[in-house]
Amino acid sequence: MTTATLHTKTLNPAQLHILDMLYFCRSQQSIDDLNKILADYYAEKVQKEADRLWDDGILNEQIAN
Repeated sequence: MTTATLHTKTLNPAQLHILDMLYFCRSQQSIDDLNKILADYYAEKVQKEADRLWDDGILNEQIAN
């Protein structure tokens, strides 16, 4: 790989925080628990946005199907 193909990326504060938290994940169960928490968090955000679109009339049964 040449220097021209290398890219410097900076982690954002959320990514850094998650990396700090991963220090405490010492078992597969801890990793699984954290994955579930993150999945549930984002599923709730998606549901709230879908509800908002529905309430605003942007999404309806015809569009959803």
